[in-house]
Amino acid sequence: MTVEGTGSADPIGEGEVLPVTDAEAVDVATDESLRAVVVSGRPHGEQIRQQGPFVL
Repeated sequence: MTVEGTGSADPIGEGEVLPVTDAEAVDVATDESLRAVVVSGRPHGEQIRQQGPFVL
C-alpha cells in the first residue's frame, strides 16, 4: 500500500497506524485487497489504550 499526498509516500505495513491531521482527503492505492479502520474525532489529550476488544 502506498500513501500519496503532500506527506511521504512510504509503504505502510500490516498493523501500522497512519495518523492524519488537517486533511480534507486521503487517497490510498493498493495492488492487494485492503481492510482498514478509519477513526475520526477531536483530540482529547489522553493516551490511547487497548483493553480487550475496546480501545479507550
